Amino acid sequence: MTPEEKRKYFEELSLFDFKSQLAVVDYASSELNKIIFYLGTGTFVLSISFIGYLKTKILHPYVLIASWVCFIIVIVGQIINHRLSKKVANRKIDLINKSRVSGFTILWQNETNKDPDIIKWIGYASKIEKIVIFFLAIGLILLLSFGAINLLARNTFQNWFS
Repeated sequence: MTPEEKRKYFEELSLFDFKSQLAVVDYASSELNKIIFYLGTGTFVLSISFIGYLKTKILHPYVLIASWVCFIIVIVGQIINHRLSKKVANRKIDLINKSRVSGFTILWQNETNKDPDIIKWIGYASKIEKIVIFFLAIGLILLLSFGAINLLARNTFQNWFS
């Protein structure tokens, strides 16, 4: 393979990777928006429907408030995670562009995986993802517990079947 053929090959490969990085950013953005919308509105509507259905004194409202706090942590965590993912993708694009300018003197794929900023951001994103999953589970458990406590206290289940 001649040097010109190698250069052309690496340019095509670089362009493909560049387009892939952009697609990941776009896909992550759209999925994040869906998650925030479904989670935020679903929790809000569900908790309002619980309160509206009970129509009397609500038992253990702190359980509901704790579930709201958990869901807020999930939403904020997802926003931060999204931001970190976007920073990683943008940093990789910058490194690829620098490699293009210098005539592909470095193996950019290896360099992007060894970049200290990328490694740091991926580490943060991994930790935040674990926290988000934990608080999502706790929030769901608290919300279901709130509903069960209030429905059982009103003997609602017996009224449904009688």
